[in-house]
Amino acid sequence: DAFGQITRPAKPMIDALVAKYPNVQVEQWIPHGFQLAGVNIRGRLDFIGRRLGDGLIANITDWKTTSAFDQYAKTPYQLRKDAQMLIYRAGAEKMGCDETLEMSHGYFQTKGTRREEMVTTTINRAQLSEGRKQLLRSAWQRGCPFELQFRLLGTLVGCHRGRD
Repeated sequence: DAFGQITRPAKPMIDALVAKYPNVQVEQWIPHGFQLAGVNIRGRLDFIGRRLGDGLIANITDWKTTSAFDQYAKTPYQLRKDAQMLIYRAGAEKMGCDETLEMSHGYFQTKGTRREEMVTTTINRAQLSEGRKQLLRSAWQRGCPFELQFRLLGTLVGCHRGRD
């Protein structure tokens, strides 16, 4: 059985997403050589939904587990400003998506009453541009302009200027 005890109740949510975007990719690597402000970024996208016909990316969903949805889940506004989602959005641009993109966190609550919920927002090109500036400001404030580390899929991925 591909679905565990936690994710089994979420099957209808996943099925709905696949019904909306039948042309899907799972665990898709961000293209080799993708850089953000001179920093090489490597990581995988959990779920990519592509439009039928032209095959352009229409949705990126990142699956999350949380012990308390109401306490830890992001709002659509927070999702739009989230560093990981901005990096994913920039990666989608590198993969040919230059339109407004639907970005989602699919949450699975692991404690108490089982709960699954999708939080979705959109990020357009102007928001992505502002987000890139925000990421750079944040990196400079932390004193690490060219060594950024992001948790992607539970694996620490080092991103270093000029090398993988």
